[in-house]
Amino acid sequence: MAAIQNIPCSLCHHKGWQQRTRTMAHHRHGYGAGKKESDLLTMSLCEEHHQTGENAFHRLNRVAWEEKFGVTQDFLIELTNELLNENH
Repeated sequence: MAAIQNIPCSLCHHKGWQQRTRTMAHHRHGYGAGKKESDLLTMSLCEEHHQTGENAFHRLNRVAWEEKFGVTQDFLIELTNELLNENH
């Protein structure tokens, strides 16, 4: 998923926020038995929203993160795929 690094954070993009850290791939979380999801089920997140920020996905659980930002990871996965298609 190297192409993810060339698109914006899907959350920052959706909210109209200035992205401050590099973009990383986050595979869909909270479904299945710990199996790696398909790359098509990946959302682009900046480091801040993925791992390092106070409200990062990996600091909160999926439900709390979705409630905090008012958006589902499935919506951001769809947006990420749109951004990837636009970037080709």
